[in-house]
Amino acid sequence: MMQSNLPAIIISLITAVGFAAGSSKAEGPGAEAGAQTAQPGSNPARPGADAAQPAAKPAQAAAAAPLTDKPELENAVRATVAEFVAAFNAGDAKKLMNLFTEDAEVVDEVGEVVRGKEAIEANFAATFVENPGIKIEIKVEALRFVTGDVALERGRTITTIPGDPAAETGTYTVLYVKQNGRWLQSLVRDHADRPISAHDRLKELEWMIGTWVDESEEGTIHTTCRWSEDKNFLIRQFNVELVDKRATTGEQRIGWDPIRKQIRSWTFASDGGHGEGYWTRDGDRTLVKFHLSTADGVVKTGTQVIEKVNSHIAKWKIIDRTIGGRVVADSREFTLVREPPSPPAR
Repeated sequence: MMQSNLPAIIISLITAVGFAAGSSKAEGPGAEAGAQTAQPGSNPARPGADAAQPAAKPAQAAAAAPLTDKPELENAVRATVAEFVAAFNAGDAKKLMNLFTEDAEVVDEVGEVVRGKEAIEANFAATFVENPGIKIEIKVEALRFVTGDVALERGRTITTIPGDPAAETGTYTVLYVKQNGRWLQSLVRDHADRPISAHDRLKELEWMIGTWVDESEEGTIHTTCRWSEDKNFLIRQFNVELVDKRATTGEQRIGWDPIRKQIRSWTFASDGGHGEGYWTRDGDRTLVKFHLSTADGVVKTGTQVIEKVNSHIAKWKIIDRTIGGRVVADSREFTLVREPPSPPAR
């Protein structure tokens, strides 16, 4: 068993450490004070695009700081937003229609218009069928009462779909009209959000930059991590020295896969081995499904379970392992320690 474990460590350890523990949980606009859930102006049919997140739980309305000097009117508008949230997160297109005027319009970020309650209801119904469990969160950023019966709202949305590792953010404006004592949406408009760059996707992994070491009776593994010159990838270089084995060096490149909307890594070792991995969150852990080939053509697969202890220590192990198509035992748990920077030369 010792011999079957060691070759896998050379590449799969490097793949694992690349995302170690996912650092802290990603924060988005929905995490800020004053965040509420849902907004009719969002385009829920679009695929996710923002900071990588796990499938969202139904959000709870948060106590929001006042945005106007008309608390009674403001609370009435916010009640409409909350009512919309409940209907949207329940996938109930008919209840949503109680919140629109008869001649309402919804305009997406590319200018496509949906007019009238019947067409809007059909659009939402199709979205719920195509994206089961879709959820929307919102942070209301501004609210202005043009008259006692007309209000203009502006804010930011977060849309998530179960199973999609990414969430999409956007901005919106809503024109409300008060009819029969209720604030109804008359015009909803989405606005294009700033594209998220590959660098932005990886910012949460900056804590990895530096030198890390794993030392055991089996040998020593040193890795260093830095940004690529274009800042769109994290580059990790490694040196593996195992007892009674030739030292192996190599490089790993970590980046954002825009097709799968997932962080991905590619690893190449000096002995000819190579592999790739896909990263997902599982609460405070990170799960890395990897596939690699050794220098002699043996295929190895598995899932790396990584848990960050603190900013200087991370633990990981490999489960669900196969070597050459044969199921093997899980690896032991490894501990990685960040090396302190060298003292300045005198």
